[in-house]
Amino acid sequence: MEDEWLSKLDHNHAVIVPTRNLANELNERVARYFLSLGTSVWVAPTILVWPDYLRQLWLLNRNLLAAESGAHSLISSQQAAVLWAQVIEVSRRAENELTLLNVQQTTRAVQRSWKLMHDWRVNASQLKQDHVADTEQFVLWTRSYKKSLEKRGLLDEPLLMAKLIDSPNIQHPYEQLHFISYDLLTASQRAYLERAEQAGLQWSESKPSVELKSQCYFRYDDSKSEVIAALNAAKKCLENDPEHKVSIVIPDLAHRQAEIQELARHVFYPCESPLSVQKKDAVYSFSLGEPLHDIPAIEAAMSIIALLKNNTNTTEFGFLLRNQFLGLCAQHREATRLFEQWLKQQRVHSFSFDQTPTLYKACVDHFSKRDQKIDIEFLEILEKLVESRRAIQERLVSQKEASEFAALKFAEWAKIYSDWLALWQWQTASDGSQLSSVQYQLQIRWQALLEEFANLSAVQQRAGLSRAMELLQQMTRNTVFSPKGANSPILISGVFEAIGRQADTCIVTAMHQDYPAPPTGDAFISNRFLAEAGHPEAKPESGVLHAKNLITNLLNCAKYRRVSYASSSDKNREASMLPSSLFKNVEWLDASLDDVAVKDSVDQVVLEHYQDTQGPPWLEPGRAKGGSKIFENQSHCAFKAFVHHQLGFLDEDEAEFGLDGLDRGNVVHQLLDMLWERLQSKVGLDALDENARSDLVSNVIDECFVKGRFQLSQEKLRLLKHEKQRLEWLLLDWLEEESKRPTNFAVVEREEQREGELGGIRYRYIVDRLDITDDGRTVIVDYKTGSVNRNDWSGERIKSPQMPLYALALDELKNKPVSGIAFAQIKKGESKYIELAEGDIFRKASRYSDKYEQDWFDSRDAWPAIFEQLAKDFLAGEASVNPIDELTCQYCELHSLCRVSQLRDVRIDEGRAS
Repeated sequence: MEDEWLSKLDHNHAVIVPTRNLANELNERVARYFLSLGTSVWVAPTILVWPDYLRQLWLLNRNLLAAESGAHSLISSQQAAVLWAQVIEVSRRAENELTLLNVQQTTRAVQRSWKLMHDWRVNASQLKQDHVADTEQFVLWTRSYKKSLEKRGLLDEPLLMAKLIDSPNIQHPYEQLHFISYDLLTASQRAYLERAEQAGLQWSESKPSVELKSQCYFRYDDSKSEVIAALNAAKKCLENDPEHKVSIVIPDLAHRQAEIQELARHVFYPCESPLSVQKKDAVYSFSLGEPLHDIPAIEAAMSIIALLKNNTNTTEFGFLLRNQFLGLCAQHREATRLFEQWLKQQRVHSFSFDQTPTLYKACVDHFSKRDQKIDIEFLEILEKLVESRRAIQERLVSQKEASEFAALKFAEWAKIYSDWLALWQWQTASDGSQLSSVQYQLQIRWQALLEEFANLSAVQQRAGLSRAMELLQQMTRNTVFSPKGANSPILISGVFEAIGRQADTCIVTAMHQDYPAPPTGDAFISNRFLAEAGHPEAKPESGVLHAKNLITNLLNCAKYRRVSYASSSDKNREASMLPSSLFKNVEWLDASLDDVAVKDSVDQVVLEHYQDTQGPPWLEPGRAKGGSKIFENQSHCAFKAFVHHQLGFLDEDEAEFGLDGLDRGNVVHQLLDMLWERLQSKVGLDALDENARSDLVSNVIDECFVKGRFQLSQEKLRLLKHEKQRLEWLLLDWLEEESKRPTNFAVVEREEQREGELGGIRYRYIVDRLDITDDGRTVIVDYKTGSVNRNDWSGERIKSPQMPLYALALDELKNKPVSGIAFAQIKKGESKYIELAEGDIFRKASRYSDKYEQDWFDSRDAWPAIFEQLAKDFLAGEASVNPIDELTCQYCELHSLCRVSQLRDVRIDEGRAS
């Protein structure tokens, strides 16, 4: 349609188009036309979609329809969904065979069938002819639904259309209607137009057609390369002419949009991140929107609202603490980071939101004991949020006392949700940045959604907390957000979204043998009734004809046309695909003839190799954070130490259900500490017979449970009580191992916390136990409930540096150097000492103990230089990817950063080449 013709339409004319995208494009074209004439102000023509025209009819004839049918309000599809759900829920409770119904899914199916029934003027009496149980139930639901509407004086859009057709005196808002690019008018639309013609309304149909300059057909090996070739072809068009308009049509775009977005980014912006592309006006845009619920900002809002239920867990709450759309958390980023870290370290899984101030207090105490400051102001914020949530709960309680139901009006819930989000400083912009156009539109759409939510009171007076949240969740899932953006020269769309859009080049993909898809039956309406009513997709032959007209009209909107298909299926690469029956007697070119654009774009990319293994040196005042863990990580892999301690990387391990290895290890540590508090020495241990030892162990375990000395949640304590017998056997087995030591010893220190310094790195350490023998030699003992290895203390790269560091630190602190270190491996069936020590301390003199003694002297002499070098490398910023072994990488969380597997592959290839 010519822009000049559109610009001359007056208020008596209206243009009806099939999609809002096309309406927006036509309005933009008219605006560009007036601007090209130098006009600054003009009267915009009326261009709208059919539902908007239907609402204009309602506003013009509402008094007439109210007098004829008693309907005073027109409800939206969201309101109608609530009413349908009520009808289905009532029938489900009344009929035993309906108890397995999923109300939400059934509601959506029934609502689709109800609209289809009215669009194609299928009567309920026709449906009953098939005697199908589902269809008969559908008819019963429609009767109940209509009664509910009549009782409330309401009307929905499908019924409105039927009323307009049947009413002889309706008024029409325009004298002429022009249907542009309509490939299908429903039976009810045609019936309305026939009635309107009798009242003097004139209407016409037209489809744009552009003179063809070239049309080509290509075959590709798979759909991915087909899409990449289409994107490269569009890119080449823009490089030749920046004003060129390209329409890329992908029939299954709704199912592949995430994949296509990633491919488009790699083709057009290969060096930019998805977030940076999202924030800019890209040369391409997608016609399909996405459900509000899937948009990160709205997901954050719904998660915040879910906290009103007072139930959360560490994973969900951590998502909120790190969320970029919550200004409250962004202002206290360090406090929220440490809080989440503490929750995971404590293995806190689920908790109530009202507990967060108490948990945060414990977190503050934890870090204050380690001289690490944490924001106390965030505690006051949490207390205010809890106070606000409790006020809402009290309001529900008082409402229940007054009316027996803890329910509020939908307008009240909308106000509560808005106020609650405001307390969290929620907004659609990330990290408090200025709102972009899309973010502003999203915020406006969210406010409109809350208004729609408040208007649900037309069909349901009140709702409780759970029901209100459920309905809001449904509305966010059912509402598609499609923002208006800059007029991108490349539009990627599905078939129906591309209808009527004029472009210089139209690229249609996926024209294989499965397009068009065979007709699918409706859940409640037989295809034979739809075929009788004239529905084009009710029969295979009419569906193919309709699809052919659709694609033909779509291609007619462009001067340059390109059609393609993939010769193999995505689901089964071995199955070959043929072209669609819509394109018979067409010569398809092999993809290799068209692959020049792809090869050219790849050949133009020059990759520069740069080995980055050196970070900035440590410049922060005070000691490096991380303590002995710095030495361990630096020895395991310099890159790991740099990322964790220089960059402050936080491991995102999830809190686990039940008791894990760390919990069990801490329990054993605490029990052994209490046992040696009472035993004091090997003499005290040997003085007890078997029964006395058993009684001592049992009493110590019971005391820990009674006095609450195990720092575990109630859930974990209940599980631990079932392991009491295992703990008794484990500890008795270990005490037997202690009694085998050849020399008497006394436990002189337990769980002592100290500080050491080596190479400019200060570290804190806690010695589980320090023993002194009768001849005055001291040894360090560290409890381990897993397997350990003596070799982890030897070599130039030490795998377990904690104990050697403790030994070096105590050497400087004590007048006499320590005589050995040992892991106390407390493991069922494998309890033993793993030591490096002087002879006759942990085992009787033998060639093995002599070897361990010599290894002890050799290692102690080598350790200072090794640790000095590790500290020097760390403080200098050494960050090379040099894992000590493959086991180091097995459980490392930095694979995506260091790319160690790719580096390993390169080294293997270099080795083979040499």
